[in-house]
Amino acid sequence: MVDVLGRCGKIDEAWELMLKMPFEPTISMWGSLLGSCRKYRHIRLARIAAEQLFKLEPKNGGNHILLSDVYAASGNWENAVLARKYLKDSGAMKDMGRSWV
Repeated sequence: MVDVLGRCGKIDEAWELMLKMPFEPTISMWGSLLGSCRKYRHIRLARIAAEQLFKLEPKNGGNHILLSDVYAASGNWENAVLARKYLKDSGAMKDMGRSWV
């Protein structure tokens, strides 16, 4: 549901759902929220989702890249650069993309 609401642009509703659930949000829920925040440039919730993902997956550099992309999409280049710098400083790694032809 979090993913569906986020993809429809109802990011605040997705966030409210996550707050009301009787269990802790999963990594995939936080990731869906962060991805939706990138698409719809919702910086406040992007920061919250990213902070949770950094705690749950400290070595997943993709989360840092996604937060940087949120800032860049919003024209906030200073924070976009800082997010990339934090990725480098934290030692987190982003898996290389692959495809089969």
